[in-house]
Parts: sequence; C-alpha cells; structure tokens
Amino acid sequence: MPRSPQRKEETRQRIVAAASRRFRAAGLEGAGVAEIMAAAGLTHGGFYAHFGNKADLVLAALAAALAETRAMWLAELEGLGAADAYRLILGRYLCRAHRDDPAGGCAIAALASELARQDAKIRGAFERDFIGTLEALELHVPERDGLSRRERALATMALALGGLLLARMVASAELSDAVLLACRRAALRALGPTS
Repeated sequence: MPRSPQRKEETRQRIVAAASRRFRAAGLEGAGVAEIMAAAGLTHGGFYAHFGNKADLVLAALAAALAETRAMWLAELEGLGAADAYRLILGRYLCRAHRDDPAGGCAIAALASELARQDAKIRGAFERDFIGTLEALELHVPERDGLSRRERALATMALALGGLLLARMVASAELSDAVLLACRRAALRALGPTS
C-alpha cells in the first residue's frame, strides 16, 4: 500500500530534524546518511525516497537548523523594547547552556568552518537564511553610537558567534565562562551607561 503524501512529508521532516542535530553535533562530513537515518528511526535504504543525495539533505537540514537558530534568537521578544530584547538575546546566546549544547544550539556556530568551505549553492542557501535572521534581529536591536540597526545586528551576531566559538574552543571552564561574560558585557555596553 503506498504511503500517503502527508506521511511521506512527516517522515521527510523526521529525517531533516535528525540530520539537523547530527550535522551540528558531528559536522557535515562527520555525519553519514546511515547514521542520520538510524537517528530518525529509519533504515538507510529509505533515504532515496526523500532525497536525491546527501547534498540535498544538507540544504534541507541547514534551512531547518537556521530556522531553529532564528527562533532561538527571537523567542519571546514580543512587547519588549529594543534594549530589553537585546539583553535577552545576548543572555540566551552567550551562556553556558548554549555553549554546552552544540547539537541543539546555533547552527552557524556549529558549522561555521565547514560552511565556509562548501560550494556556492550551499553557501548561497546559508546566506539567504542568514539574511532572514539578520533582518529579524534588526527589529530588536537598539540604534546607537551612529550605527544603524543593520550594522548593530551584524556586529552583535559577529560578536556573539565569535564569543560562543571561542568559549567552545578553550579547555578551561573558567576561561570559557570569562569569554562568554566579556562578550555579553561588551555588547551590552553599547546600550549606554545605565546597562
């Protein structure tokens, strides 16, 4: 009996969700199709009913992971002023829990070095999703010190991403925590002396 289109789509989404987590945990090259299918509770043979190749899965999983990242950055900001939203965004991004959960955290941080080496199709897909996140973040950052909201959003993303990456790279928990705190404080300083 053939599968319904709805069930096929649900199965595809399970594969994408499993791939999204596995890619963030093990990298694009480190996570194989068989491992991803097993994580989705499926057999390796069913992969080609949903994707032409691993590159197609990477594109779908990357889009899903970046949407999840965007949702993480922007959750529960409705009704907050820009300064309060900015504080909340930085606090949830530059924290121990996020640092310690690459598989469930920011896809950009988990895949940064690998994304830089991908072909133009994958980097272009990343860029489109990145711009969507940037535009959404712009609405929640203060415009100060002669910087536009776009510039402040770009700077905030770069500082937060760099801080998170460095905090994950060092061996010392004390130094890692210091990196997170320093980056949060530097970004919040842009709000002015009352921050």
